[in-house]
Amino acid sequence: MWSFSAVYVASLCSIVVVFSSCNIIAIMPFLAVNGEFNMTLRVLTRKTKMSLIPSEEDICKLLFTRRKQQRTCRLFLDWLKKRGACTRSELSRFAWDLEAGKIIPGFTYRRTSFYRQIRKPLLTLGLITIEQRFGEKQDFDVKSFVVQEKYVLVRQPIPKRPPDGLNLVRLMWIICKRWNDEFLVMGARTHKQK
Repeated sequence: MWSFSAVYVASLCSIVVVFSSCNIIAIMPFLAVNGEFNMTLRVLTRKTKMSLIPSEEDICKLLFTRRKQQRTCRLFLDWLKKRGACTRSELSRFAWDLEAGKIIPGFTYRRTSFYRQIRKPLLTLGLITIEQRFGEKQDFDVKSFVVQEKYVLVRQPIPKRPPDGLNLVRLMWIICKRWNDEFLVMGARTHKQK
């Protein structure tokens, strides 16, 4: 018996292989042709892992599995990228507008689901964070500074070269690289040009 530590569903050349945490559950159609394997199991699992990470995949599709979550995540990240940072009340207003369908007509997403299924995973993964930012407050003639907590995008510290092998570390490197390329490199280039 072969044992694996994860669940993979592969579809390569009309071969579908389903692995469980302990054993191979099914191989459909059979891998054997004329009584011999036409590719080793190791090669098959390597190709499977790489096919799970398309090169031009949207970051939201890598993070979330459901289409509605992916679309909501894309809307939120585009909104946050355009603003740069947002306070808790601004995020709450965004969530209410999303629930009311004001962001995109005909598309609604519940506010509680947004906080639980989109905001929380992004915070947990460290892709966004809450930082304290200083702002000015004008009271009549006196200028004072106030501290506000804002949600901001976080640059992921990764090496330039990817790690060797096909493993969880490389998958996380790919996700962090795409995150940095999409949300933070363009902002750094425009900042340097000024």
